[in-house]
Amino acid sequence: MIDIHLFGKLRKYAKNQNPTEDSRIDIEFIEGETMGQLLERLNISSEEVGDVFVNHVVRNLEFAIPHAGSRIAIFDKTMYLLCGGQHLKGHGFITNKRINQEVSS
Repeated sequence: MIDIHLFGKLRKYAKNQNPTEDSRIDIEFIEGETMGQLLERLNISSEEVGDVFVNHVVRNLEFAIPHAGSRIAIFDKTMYLLCGGQHLKGHGFITNKRINQEVSS
């Protein structure tokens, strides 16, 4: 099994959607499955996803989940981590184009 924690608007995919509690999904581990494939299995569009952490490290959607028991945290695309912005710009999840699109929405 892998332990998935959903944040922000992605809570809607969990049974417990209460923002003051954990919105979690336990799902079977599949050897070699990438984060992108896992999202497909959960019926979560990659367009909804911002940051993804696997075992407390930021990863991209091509990253293969390493082992059963992994902890995965998935944040929706409107949630930005607080770190002066350099971290987000460094791994490419936020671009000026994306920021401008979200501001005008």
